[in-house]
Amino acid sequence: MLNSENRAKCRYVLNKYGYRHQTVKLIEECAELTEAACDTLLLPDEFRPINQHFREEVVDVIVMAYQACMMAGISEEEINRRAAQKLDYALAGKSCNDCVYADQVKSIDGETVAQHCAFYGSASYISNPEKEAKACEYYRPEDPEEDA
Repeated sequence: MLNSENRAKCRYVLNKYGYRHQTVKLIEECAELTEAACDTLLLPDEFRPINQHFREEVVDVIVMAYQACMMAGISEEEINRRAAQKLDYALAGKSCNDCVYADQVKSIDGETVAQHCAFYGSASYISNPEKEAKACEYYRPEDPEEDA
């Protein structure tokens, strides 16, 4: 999404300001995009595509997300692989209600979210080999290598 010149600038900025500063900047930009997205919902449909504030915040988050990928060592290949998985899941029309962990889903503001789903994210994963074999590709049991 970013051209080679902008990727090089991201690398320079990350090296100049450092991990901690750019992580705080990422949080700030995500919050600003969240606010702009909420404001956009209040606009009539015909004005949503031209909302300049929203457009600016999207680009700011893309720049910071690229730097976050650099910080985390996430390759373009990994980004595309994970994006394909999530998009395929969404296109298949699957939901947490279809999950073998459906007994462990919770509702947040009317949205059903699995507590142990990597698609929706969770800090608490469970390991049950019987259910794990039937789980979608987004279920993640604890990974002992991540704790090392």
